[in-house]
Amino acid sequence: MAKISHNYYYIIFTFVIVAIDQIIKAQMTFKELFVKNEELFLFNDLNLSYSNKLFLAIIMNIIFIFIFWIILNRFNLKTKKTIFLLVSSGLISNLIDRIFKSYVVDYIVVSNIVFNLADMVIWIGVLLFIFSIFKDLFMMKDINYE
Repeated sequence: MAKISHNYYYIIFTFVIVAIDQIIKAQMTFKELFVKNEELFLFNDLNLSYSNKLFLAIIMNIIFIFIFWIILNRFNLKTKKTIFLLVSSGLISNLIDRIFKSYVVDYIVVSNIVFNLADMVIWIGVLLFIFSIFKDLFMMKDINYE
């Protein structure tokens, strides 16, 4: 039996996260138990057409993933690939909503905060990144800046 490359596990895991989020979103949409999130981060106040919002969403995701990868690569962290996988899979799942529905389906409501699994995965990745940096700082390890 051929050995599967370690990178394929990351691709499969990304696909699984996106698939689970999309399945939940489809169920919540079918049952009408969701909130339409049409906001587009900094561009909420602009009266943009769907195609302009979609273009901006795609460009913002590409730029964010690129900048996040550059920042992440400045540190020699063992969790680098996992962090990138979490953040990018959340962004991909929300981008799929923007492309096919023109809004993001949010289905978890806590107090006044509305979010979805993709948002949680993004935040988990960002918090893991912050935790990894502080852990290395407090453990007196050299955070190899490249």
